[in-house]
Amino acid sequence: MNAAIAPRKIRLEAVAFALEFFNHQDVDAHDEELALGAANVLLSKLAYAFSVHPLDDEVYQIATSMSLILGGASRSAVTKAFDEAGKSVIPLIVDMIRPPLNCHPLAVNRMISVLRYFSRALTAMVPSESQVNKKQAQRMDKQNIILTFFVSLFFPRSGPLTRFVGSSNFSYSTTPNQR
Repeated sequence: MNAAIAPRKIRLEAVAFALEFFNHQDVDAHDEELALGAANVLLSKLAYAFSVHPLDDEVYQIATSMSLILGGASRSAVTKAFDEAGKSVIPLIVDMIRPPLNCHPLAVNRMISVLRYFSRALTAMVPSESQVNKKQAQRMDKQNIILTFFVSLFFPRSGPLTRFVGSSNFSYSTTPNQR
């Protein structure tokens, strides 16, 4: 799949093969796939497909493959995949799911799942103050809260920010200009 960019027919065959290949429940196999760079390849292909044909089924199939592999892998493997490739594609993912939708509608759901898997990895990465100085720990904590908050907008009953929703320190509204 890594070499399949053009012609389109070969690229679509590679995407279909990847979708079938990653559709399993073996955690160790998903971990190995991520270790071999599957996330890097899928995310680069996703960026290409989204830039060329954002409403095409190809975007949905790549997003589904990404969701399958991250959803089936261990937290540590997802964390490593996020460190290697995920940080750089967060802006792309946000562009894909931000209204007005300019992406395949089913791909939006898959990319929200990808964000959710990445946010789970991020919550495990918050270092203790003994590992880094207090200022660095606060900055990393804010970054994690921002990403998990964004995901919690789509999944308000799950995730680490559930405890903040409705508290006096933290609130959000689903309607514009209501804070």
